[in-house]
Amino acid sequence: MKKFATLAAIMLASLWSVMATAIPAHAQGGSYGGIAVAMSNHHFGFNTGGSNHGQAQEMAVSACLQFGGNSDCHPVLTWRNGCGALAISRTHWSYGSGASVRDASNRARANNPGVNPYIRHWACTEGYAL
Repeated sequence: MKKFATLAAIMLASLWSVMATAIPAHAQGGSYGGIAVAMSNHHFGFNTGGSNHGQAQEMAVSACLQFGGNSDCHPVLTWRNGCGALAISRTHWSYGSGASVRDASNRARANNPGVNPYIRHWACTEGYAL
């Protein structure tokens, strides 16, 4: 068990090292992203191709429904030119956005009051690179 924990810690540190050195996202036009969730059955949907906040919300709700969300799918976050992330702990779901995957992930985890939240999914708008 000790070997597994050590190996897991090394792999996690390596992953964060790669993410920390990734090139930050940069803008190349106006693109909007969104996240929608259905808490009744714990499904979610992401969209990164909206031309405005309203369209990003609608497309995220559509994605939530398409991926099995119940009729309570609703938008929880939209952003312009950047990335969005969904963090999950045993008791809470939270969301964050930022100029890069790292920024969005850090904000999503910081917004989660639960213990040990992890990033379940992230996405960046069109025209952005990692």
